[in-house]
Amino acid sequence: MAGRSLRRVVTNALAVRAQLLLGREATPLEYAEDWVASGRSIADLARAVSADLGRPVSRGFVSFVCQRLQPDARTRIANARAARRRSPLTEPLIRGERREASVDG
Repeated sequence: MAGRSLRRVVTNALAVRAQLLLGREATPLEYAEDWVASGRSIADLARAVSADLGRPVSRGFVSFVCQRLQPDARTRIANARAARRRSPLTEPLIRGERREASVDG
């Protein structure tokens, strides 16, 4: 499959996932943003798209496609990833704090 054809196929697979999971008007970029904001990696997305297509698609290629969905796609995906890192659950880890586990009993 030629590069442009594969790019179209991956974009369409992301569009289908977006519409099924986020609603009829959702875009592939919104899906990619939601994916990384939820803590999952582009490598995980590549595995999911590969399963949908029934053929392997590399993490690098899925990243390439996602970053070119719109002119600001790279920034939007980076912002979604950064927002995940700054969530209340992960903020102490970013600052290097360790929470001690306590067992009440």
